[in-house]
Amino acid sequence: MTRSFGLIAYIWKGESATPPANPAQNWVYRNSTNKSVYMYDSGAWVLMTKDGIDGVSPHIDPTTKHWFIGTIDTGVAAEGSADIQSISNAEIQAILNNL
Repeated sequence: MTRSFGLIAYIWKGESATPPANPAQNWVYRNSTNKSVYMYDSGAWVLMTKDGIDGVSPHIDPTTKHWFIGTIDTGVAAEGSADIQSISNAEIQAILNNL
């Protein structure tokens, strides 16, 4: 399953007690042992969220004006742009609920 935030595609690899072998950039999986969701980013598995604990809060980078989720630049301009498709709050919430 692939989810896309702006220009970044996240590839869901499922649930497992151990990280998937030979990971690629933006792979995401849920660790069934510690109930945490991780994303592979720049050569390391990075915690995205843990069951029962609030996830990272989206914020706008003051320089680029892009939406960030934690340290991940979504590439989506917060001020809008004619060449970037708008994503509604409901669509964003639906995507986040399916991670």
